[in-house]
Parts: sequence; C-alpha cells; structure tokens
Amino acid sequence: MRSQLLLLALAAGCPRRSSTGPVRDPAFECNDRRMEYTAEGTIMYAKQGVRLFCDGNVPTAEKFFIDKDGNEQKKSAEISAGTFDDAWKEFQAAGWRMLEENCDNPSAAKKDPTQTFEVTDGDLKRHFKCKGTELPFPYDRLRNALDLSAAEIPTD
Repeated sequence: MRSQLLLLALAAGCPRRSSTGPVRDPAFECNDRRMEYTAEGTIMYAKQGVRLFCDGNVPTAEKFFIDKDGNEQKKSAEISAGTFDDAWKEFQAAGWRMLEENCDNPSAAKKDPTQTFEVTDGDLKRHFKCKGTELPFPYDRLRNALDLSAAEIPTD
C-alpha cells in the first residue's frame, strides 16, 4: 500500500511524457500567448534566452545562445500544456501587464547583463528590461518560470 501511494504521489508531481515527448492536452488553448527573456552581455554568451510559444495549440520551449563571434545555437522541444500554463500563471501573478519598462535594481553592477522580457496574451504585448545577474522581485520570478519550463527540453 505504501509503495502504491508513493507511485501515485510521484506520478502526480511529474509532467506527463511519452517516449516521444510530453503527452498533448487536447483541451489546451494557447490563445497567442508568448513569453520570453533574453540576457545580453553574460559571462559566457553575447546573448542567451528562453522562449515559450505555441505552434497552433502545441506549446514549445526554446533555449538559444549566441556566442561572442555571433554563432547561434538553438534547442527547442514541445512541452506539456501544464508546464506552459504554470509559467503563464507566474507571469500573471507577477502582474506583467503593470510592470514598468525599466526596473530599478540598485544591486546591479555596471557590467551585469541586461535581461529583456517580452510577453503577450494575443491582445496586449509588453516589453521590459532589468539589469543585473540577480533580479529583484517580480522579474526574478519571470526568469525562473521560463528557465523551469525550458528544463523540459531533452538533453542530447
């Protein structure tokens, strides 16, 4: 009985995946939602970031990296609808519609990267940025939600 409960708990907390990727949710509707952050001037890359977008109603995550010589690497994969919706809920809870175009981050150093966010719900599109490696609330919440979603992209 105890092992059955453990298996149920593990199954409930894990994204549903098959051998070919996440299990699609036929009830999921993207509604032209899109979330993205780009970090410019990081230690390793000239630019890097994460995007969540949909191809129709199929949610997708993409990580991209551009090195100092301009060479770009991209890696993307379909993600679960639940993962996409979880990230969207974080953006909603952070109040993305009300965030200022430039955040105030007194702890940012002069050489810290600039983090740029773009988000749309299909009707409203917002663009805002924040300088720093460590971002203040709620910008840290936005970046973390995207990074967590990108963790569903399979590694080679």
